[in-house]
Amino acid sequence: GRVSGGAGRAARAGHGVRKRVVDKIAALVEESDGTLGVDDVLPYFPVAVVSVDEWRVAVLADLSARDARVDAHNSATAQANAKIEDARRTLSALETREAVIGWDE
Repeated sequence: GRVSGGAGRAARAGHGVRKRVVDKIAALVEESDGTLGVDDVLPYFPVAVVSVDEWRVAVLADLSARDARVDAHNSATAQANAKIEDARRTLSALETREAVIGWDE
C-alpha cells in the first residue's frame, strides 16, 4: 500500500538523500574518465539501498562512456593496423629491390 503521513515524508526524504548520493557518485564516475565504473561502486551499497530506478541514468551514462572508449580504441587499432600493413608493403618492396653499384677506376 501507500505510505502516508510522517512515514511517507520520511520515505521521500530518504529517497531524496539517496538520489543526491547517487548523483554525486555518478559525477565522480564520469570525472574519473574511465578509471571507475558504476560496477566499481555498487558493491559498497547495501542491496536495499540500490534501486534500479535511482541508478538507471548513471548506469546508462557509464555504458555510453565505455562504448565511446571502445569505439576510440577500435579506431586507434584500425589505424595502427593500417600503418603496420604499409610498413610491411614497404619492407616487401625493399626486399625485392636491386641496386647496381658502379666502380670507378
